[in-house]
Amino acid sequence: MTHYSYELDEGYFASLQALSWHLTAISHNVHQWGVIAVPGILTSAEGDPRSYALIGYSNPGPFWLINTLCFLAPLVALGNGLGPTPDLIVSCSPKSMRPLTKGIYFEDGELKYDPFEDFDRVWSPIKRRLWPQYGEGQIATPSQNGLEGVGLESQDRVIQSSSHDYRDEFLSYLATMVESRDLINAAVNY
Repeated sequence: MTHYSYELDEGYFASLQALSWHLTAISHNVHQWGVIAVPGILTSAEGDPRSYALIGYSNPGPFWLINTLCFLAPLVALGNGLGPTPDLIVSCSPKSMRPLTKGIYFEDGELKYDPFEDFDRVWSPIKRRLWPQYGEGQIATPSQNGLEGVGLESQDRVIQSSSHDYRDEFLSYLATMVESRDLINAAVNY
């Protein structure tokens, strides 16, 4: 079960393990993706219990700008798992993912926020990687991930450490974000 992903009318579903593997595979240099389960069960605005996974993208920009994009995606456990822990399934879709952070962008010398740009920068590479169009029959490469022109001009200025060190820092940042209960509750109840 952990090696497959599916598209249904309500969106896309992947096991947490498979999603994590694919996000690691498309990560390179300062362009890092990651996913981590948010601990505990949260109560939605409607009063329903929910579990979530945090999906993040490093979204590199000018060296002084922390511009990570994070989204919460519903997380469900499959019953009757064969191992000691249940298989966890992440629901990825424009309908179900909620923004946890906001990216900021410079356009014509002005600082702007664009929620559609945020979602596209996170969602499009993931969708191309896990659910390539029929007939493509290949796994997307970083050049196919829609990264052309996405912060690449500042890539050399962002971080001079190795890609491995940067990945560790990014995953540590995501782990810190999942512990921010107030921020997560605000996103869940938005």
